[in-house]
Parts: sequence; C-alpha cells; structure tokens
Amino acid sequence: MTSKPVAIRSVLFVCPESPWPPTSGPRHLSNLLLREAVRRWKCYVVGFARDQEEEANWRAFAEGLGGTAEIHIFRRRRGLRLSVRRLCAALLLRPPSGEAFCHPDANREIARLCREEQIDVVHLDSFNVLKCLSAHNARPSVLVPYDAFSMKAARDCKVLWLKTAGWLALWHRIVFSRLERTKYRACTVVAPVSEVDSAWLRGRARLPCVRSLGVPLDERWFQREGPGVDNAEETGLVVMGVFRIPAVGEGLREFMREILPRLRRAAEDIPVMVWGRGASAVAKSDASSGVTVVDEVEDYEGFLRRATIVAYPQRSGAGIQTKLQQAMACGRPVVARLMSLEPLEAVSGKHALGADENETFAQHIVTLWRDKSLRANLGEAGADLMREKFSERKMGERLAEIYALAVSRGEASTEG
Repeated sequence: MTSKPVAIRSVLFVCPESPWPPTSGPRHLSNLLLREAVRRWKCYVVGFARDQEEEANWRAFAEGLGGTAEIHIFRRRRGLRLSVRRLCAALLLRPPSGEAFCHPDANREIARLCREEQIDVVHLDSFNVLKCLSAHNARPSVLVPYDAFSMKAARDCKVLWLKTAGWLALWHRIVFSRLERTKYRACTVVAPVSEVDSAWLRGRARLPCVRSLGVPLDERWFQREGPGVDNAEETGLVVMGVFRIPAVGEGLREFMREILPRLRRAAEDIPVMVWGRGASAVAKSDASSGVTVVDEVEDYEGFLRRATIVAYPQRSGAGIQTKLQQAMACGRPVVARLMSLEPLEAVSGKHALGADENETFAQHIVTLWRDKSLRANLGEAGADLMREKFSERKMGERLAEIYALAVSRGEASTEG
C-alpha cells in the first residue's frame, strides 16, 4: 500500500529575531531556510523585534524577498514585568529567554493566520517561541531548535567543571534536559541541524519524531573566482571561534598552552593568527612568536578565504559549527576536534584532519603547512562534501521532506 503524496501549500514561520543580517549560526540558518521556503510555498511570518533597529532589519529582509512573504512584526516584551517573569522562569528551571515572546497580540495573529489562510505547517524557529504553540489551532508543527542544547551543556560541564561558569553549564543542562523531555513533545517533528543532535534527542529526551535538517550554505561560499572572491596572498594558520563563550575560550587556552609550543618546536615559520570575538581577552598578541590576535574583521568572508589552514580547537558545543562549515565550503583545509567534524559528516584524512590529542593536532597542522598538495586535496574534498550535503537545493529538499512528514503525522493523529 503506497501513501498518498503530501501537498504543502502554505507555511507559517514563527521567528524570535530578524534573520537579517545573518551574523550568527541561528540567523544564518533562518535566513537561508526562509529564502528557500518562499521559492517553494506561500509563506507567512510572525517575527519579533527587540527595538527599532531590528524592525528595520526585518523590513530589509522583507525587501530582499521581493514581497513574496507576508511578514507581521511584534515587539518583544520588555521592562520590569519581563524581569520578574524571567526570574520566576529561572527558579522554576525554565529558559528565561522564552519569556520575552509571550505576546498576546502575536498569538492572536498566529491563530488568525491558521484559521483564515489554510496554513499547512507551523515552523517554530527556536525553542524560545514554544509558548506560541497554543495559538496555532493544532496545525502540524516543526520545531527547529538548532542544537540539542542539553548535549551542548553536558559537554560544557566537562570543559568547565572546575570553573565558576561550570555551575551555569550545569544549570543549563538541567533546564534544557527538562525542556526537551516535556515541551518538545508538543511539536509534530523536531528538526535539529545534525544527526548527532538528533540521536541525542531520540536517546536522552526520547522524542517520537526527530529528523536532522542541516544548515544550508549560500552558493557564494563555493565560488573560487569572480566578483567578490578575494584571492589575495594567504595569511597562515588561523585559529577561529567565538572565544567570548567560556567553553570555547577554554579551547583557545588549551591551544595556546599545549598546541602552540609544539608547533613552534616543529615549524617556527608558521604565522599564527587567533581570530574571533573575545580572542583578545583570552590570548595575548605576541609579535616575537608570530601570534596575532584579532577580535573582529570588516571582511569576514575575504579573511576566511585567505587562511592557509583553519584550526578549530574547541571541545564544546553542539549542532553544526557554521564557521567550520564555511571554511570547508570555500576550500580551506581544516584541523578540528573529531566532535566538530562529526555533525558535518566529514571523515578525518579525507575531508579534513581531526584529532582529540594535542600532539596529533599540532602534527596535523605541521603536515599541512609543509604539504601544499595535501592542503589543496583536503580543501577540494571538503568543499565537495559541503556542496553535496548542505547546498541550498539539498536543504530545500530536506525541509520539504520534514514538512511532509509533519503533515502526514498530523493527519494520522487526527484520524486516530
């Protein structure tokens, strides 16, 4: 017996923030998913804004879509009342960030759209908007939480267990484990960005329907020449991350303490640059050892393309590390921890070089520095993998499959 095909006509996105500009992993994901969705279906958006600047970002995003999506914007809650609600949520072991999106007007608009516009699927673009579930009139829903946050918190606990930030990581682990086991169950399908996160949610939260979505890559990342592609001289080893995050900062401290001395003993001529927000608070610039520290750059993409080798030393996090994904997409050879490569489905030695031991990590960098052909081969293989797994077309197909699954499960539930 064959199942009848599922036709998706219209989708309602509920977004906690403007996807423009795509300056973070979640915004990057939301931006590309919405762009792909409007090519395929009639899209409605209920979005939230912190202030006038973010409202302007929403308008810029809408203009970029050419008016193909109907967008309704609401201000997040603010003030003393929100502070009280957040404190109460924290004491009750709930994520305080979700309290800013308890907006009666937004809920009424969601209910109206579901009632009048024949919405087939409600796309919840973060766990923060889970409180909007009650407004969608039992329409099939897809939650895209980005990461399995309880897994991220568990990894952060291991990295930070003797530090003050470790207590916050423990609190996050308790809160998100509870959220994933309870509130996520109200969603028809939960779609984190990688199979690693999906497996965690199936096993730990025991969710009935979890599918990995992925993070789409803009086509420009695969370009090797042409307008906007900077082919200037390469800069050497670039160690990258968002180092203002405590657990990521610990990865940089470990690099400076354990890996850099090994590099200097094996190859003194490697120029090393540490790049990422919070880098200067963790690592000191040292011209004599060839280490340069940069917190931010104006041309992010051009800077990344000029890296001879990209190193990603952190032992924390969950989901797909978009900086690593983008580095591979533009053909940069990468050295990273195995846990960072696994969500990208990258095989060490074929698409990148992975190592959990610091001695091996340092040796991989030295080997790449001395072997230009190996750098080129790994870079090309990594780029081919990213195109195969994460092109916008591929992500659009995967999104359509997840929406169809949600509708099928919603119909089965109704018939049952």
